[in-house]
Amino acid sequence: MNHAARWLKPGTWREFLIHDVGLAATFFVIGVVSRIPFRGQWLYHWDSVNFALGMERFDVRLHQPHPPGYLLYVLLGRLVNSFVGDTNASLVWISIVFGGLTVVAVYLLGRRLFGRAEAIVAAVFVLTGPAFWFYNEVALTYTVEAFFVTAIALACLETRRGNQRLVLVSAFLLGLAGGVRQTTLVLMLPLWLFSLWRCHWQISVAACVLLGVTVLAWLVPTVLLSGGPGPYLEASRSIGGGVLSDLELFSAGQSLLASLGPFVRLGVYLVYGLMFGLVPLLYGIVKGVGKARTWLRQWRSDTRAHVMALWLIPNLVLYAPLVRAPGHTFSFMPALVLLAAAALVAFCRDVSGRLRVPTVGLTVSLTGLIVAVNVAFFLAAPPYLFGIQRVVTTTPSWPTIHHRDRYLAGRVTYITQHFDPATTVILTAGPDYRHPDYYLRDYYALNCTADGSLVSDAPTESRTLVLLSDGLTSRQDGVQAVVLPDGEVLRYLQLYADSEIVVDQFDVSVRPRS
Repeated sequence: MNHAARWLKPGTWREFLIHDVGLAATFFVIGVVSRIPFRGQWLYHWDSVNFALGMERFDVRLHQPHPPGYLLYVLLGRLVNSFVGDTNASLVWISIVFGGLTVVAVYLLGRRLFGRAEAIVAAVFVLTGPAFWFYNEVALTYTVEAFFVTAIALACLETRRGNQRLVLVSAFLLGLAGGVRQTTLVLMLPLWLFSLWRCHWQISVAACVLLGVTVLAWLVPTVLLSGGPGPYLEASRSIGGGVLSDLELFSAGQSLLASLGPFVRLGVYLVYGLMFGLVPLLYGIVKGVGKARTWLRQWRSDTRAHVMALWLIPNLVLYAPLVRAPGHTFSFMPALVLLAAAALVAFCRDVSGRLRVPTVGLTVSLTGLIVAVNVAFFLAAPPYLFGIQRVVTTTPSWPTIHHRDRYLAGRVTYITQHFDPATTVILTAGPDYRHPDYYLRDYYALNCTADGSLVSDAPTESRTLVLLSDGLTSRQDGVQAVVLPDGEVLRYLQLYADSEIVVDQFDVSVRPRS
């Protein structure tokens, strides 16, 4: 009897094999099946188009895909596409499957960090969180990253607890993750290096070699397929442009409001990821501050704190203020979900006695409330908050996916049926700028800059300028508008010989060539 009790000691791997495999498998199935009805049917973002074009011909110089390359993601897309036969569907299926794997990884990590109750709550938060659900349905890399960072954290945790051979697993996972999203390699490296501490030196050396070989296995082909080191580095310089523009917000010459902009954006994205799960997370933070002295005394022996800190600190300090989309938070969002789940369970244990209600019942009730809000938001939130069409106000919801599919389908279908590629110019702006390269390849396409400006000569044989993006307007006489079957409006202007296309703050006009 005593032997059996030791064998089933809470938190052991044997107990996991007996009791947790079924739960993990159930979460995976739910994570996959629940996503199938809401799959995006069109390439959602310009990054999605870059990945799709990269599946045809990989070249970072052509942004096929964009720098720094994402080679392993593109190759996985090619592999899946060999069975599916549809580029967008292949990438979406990758998101769906890795979404299910992320739920499993979060559950397993939560089980090893805290306990079964916290693990279940965290898995449910990931299953229903609007941002997680949304990115499970579209052709982008963020869901794959969420799985890798969680799996790496789990392997590092077990390494620190004495299973040194798992450092080889974490090295391989970290190397693979870098081939999907290079930021993962950088941001998770401190935690991985820490996991080497106290490992036998031979295992540590083997792990470093394995990591190096895995990285080189995708980095070298990425560089060679992009013309060699020189052209690749030249193409990759564009990566820092957006980061540098954000860093300028923190310069002394910027206003306080402008400096707070990135943090407001981050706050909105945290809401998209956690929704009401932010409440128990804040409760846990406040409680933690109150017990800071106790926790600091326990810090040296608390492996869980080491893992979470080395996961979160590089992300929150170096990366979080620079995120530009909700999916960028997926390098650290699983950690916040786990902390929110742990805080919720702790809160229920703290107050259940005072309220004279069962802890389990209170935990289920509060979790159910958060889940209800999550599901309602994903299913019913409008595509844009307050009707403002900006990235930060674009909701991670099913109406957003449906609106995007309908928007692209209506425009592309009408253009291909009514406008001759030989005499038509397509003008784009914002998130649509790359789509003509995939869906309207026979047409001549122009794209506005980020501030909505452009001056370009129209090809001499062109007779029509179609404004593909609804953010483009024109106050010039002669603008024609077509109401598409979905109710959207497609505008176009007539061109003439020797005409010049001018866009100023997204207002389009045509004038004689100077």
